[in-house]
Amino acid sequence: EVATLALDNYGSVEYPEESEKMVPGQKFTLTFVTSVLENYQGKGITLTYQASLTKDAVNVNDNLVSLDYTNGPDKSKLTADTEVYTYGIEVQKTFSDQRETDSTVTFQLRTAKDDEETAISMVGSAGVYHVKANGEAAGTSDLKLASDGKLTITGLDEGTYWLVETAAPDGFTVADPIQIVLVKNGTTPSVLDASASTAKYNGDRDSNDLLTAVTEQGTTNISLGQFTVLNQKGFSLPSTGGAGTWMLTIGGILLIAAAGGLYVIYRKKFAAK
Repeated sequence: EVATLALDNYGSVEYPEESEKMVPGQKFTLTFVTSVLENYQGKGITLTYQASLTKDAVNVNDNLVSLDYTNGPDKSKLTADTEVYTYGIEVQKTFSDQRETDSTVTFQLRTAKDDEETAISMVGSAGVYHVKANGEAAGTSDLKLASDGKLTITGLDEGTYWLVETAAPDGFTVADPIQIVLVKNGTTPSVLDASASTAKYNGDRDSNDLLTAVTEQGTTNISLGQFTVLNQKGFSLPSTGGAGTWMLTIGGILLIAAAGGLYVIYRKKFAAK
């Protein structure tokens, strides 16, 4: 079954339903209205397609498209060969109490810092994830650490992302959101540009760059921007009516009493002169 898309008054195109999977040799028919065709002699037709990388994508992915077409009795063929690159990040999580990892730590990778709806769906587990590709099982936006405290994400295009920590261990402060900018190397586009790619808390241009390194180019290795994120231990104020409150209250009373005593002694000495 095919659907027909009208081209205004100039013709129509027939193609398979969008729900059908693209397969080699798939055909569509472009039909022009004869009376207006002569007005477009010598003009070109542009075909636009969109492709998604799979979970098996490597640092350099060859994308070859071939189009066989006919115009009357003649047959022709066009090809387009494009290299597509993908990148990633490798986060090393550290803790101020020197623990190696924590199962409660949760991150999201977003395209907007304060919008949870922009969290990118991932596939994977135990600290290793890739961007969910078309046809893969349901993904997750909540990312956990590996046993060594690392979080590795691949399948990213160059661009700007936000790594947002949504949960930290009890007693620890959640890290500030980190703006990640991935820029490909102008000479070797399969590798990230270490001087232009950055990772900064809240995207502050004046803050220190967390990005420490990028992987070297390899035949299959995806270039990763690497950085470390620290979780600091927080502190808790004593609850109302608790033992800590009584200690603070008693300490305050003693300080007031000492100050009053010093004031009385000073006044007596001043009066005796």
